[in-house]
Amino acid sequence: MNLIGNKGALMLKFSLYERTFSFINCHLVAGVDKGTQRCDMMGTALRGIDVQKPQDKFEPDASADYNFIMGDLNMRFKAKFSDFIEFVDYAKDYMKEYDELYEQRNLLNRFPGYHEEPIEFMPTYKRDSISNGVYINKKEQCPSFTDRILFKANDRTVDVQYNKYQCRDEIYGSDHRPVYLDLNLKLNQDMLIEPQLLFNPETPEQGSGLINFDFFKLTFDKAGLFTIKKKWAMPLFVQLEFRADWLCNNAMSFEKRIIGIE
Repeated sequence: MNLIGNKGALMLKFSLYERTFSFINCHLVAGVDKGTQRCDMMGTALRGIDVQKPQDKFEPDASADYNFIMGDLNMRFKAKFSDFIEFVDYAKDYMKEYDELYEQRNLLNRFPGYHEEPIEFMPTYKRDSISNGVYINKKEQCPSFTDRILFKANDRTVDVQYNKYQCRDEIYGSDHRPVYLDLNLKLNQDMLIEPQLLFNPETPEQGSGLINFDFFKLTFDKAGLFTIKKKWAMPLFVQLEFRADWLCNNAMSFEKRIIGIE
């Protein structure tokens, strides 16, 4: 989705082993002191990516099991080049003090649910395009970690092993350096079941699993208990997960109980 000029976002989404993967590559607005504007732009891009049915009103990364946000997020260090350049070799130790993305995520509750591995590399911007170790002073813009990768797992059963989060310093041709994230997702395939078996009373024992529904109807009685109007195989234990808006609220609620089935 193009938003302004060469800024915007592109999503790749696919399914593997009954799980959905979402990769969102973005290029957010440039300039200093625009951290909030960059987060707002990310939210606008997510709400505008048309990969769902027209009636769906939630962001696409709320419906995928595993989500990656990557690219030039353009988050800057809130310092001047001339004041900070002598400390650039230790920039990773100053994330809490100067990094816009750290501030937006940890203090202002943006990108809720997303995780970023600790940074152990040099700032990726603004580099010399043909060599390493040289940072360019453009209007006092501080060397910054503009290029990032964030990960969110909506599937709480997965075992995530983070291996490496690093920068490719040897790739020239730009004033940025690309970064990569190496991780393992251990999917418990024993937890996967066929959705149609839940509706077959002749096969009451199917183990446990995760099923995503596009739509179902809930009715509530006077006691506040709810009933799903659907014919199921029995017995059945249902967990419902209610998601808040992606960039507006970090709250999630879980209801775990035996519910009435009609």
